[in-house]
Amino acid sequence: MEAKGLFDSLYTDRGSHYWHTPEAGGKVYKDNPTQFGRAMAELGIGMIAAYCRERVPEGLLATLRRGVHSGAEGAGARVLAPGRR
Repeated sequence: MEAKGLFDSLYTDRGSHYWHTPEAGGKVYKDNPTQFGRAMAELGIGMIAAYCRERVPEGLLATLRRGVHSGAEGAGARVLAPGRR
């Protein structure tokens, strides 16, 4: 991240760890971010919800989870205690 900086936007599926969706198959509720969404907002990274049926490969998801977690902590994002998540 020091060499290349943070990316501007992240394109994700509509999984519950990325978005709240009031109705199954409906549009995402951007006014009520998940913990992941709040972390992206703290880092200044916009999120784009996918509206297609294609899935993101599991290997990519694992890489994103590791990278976001370590990058967020390195950027000074607050880590909530287990009882406050």
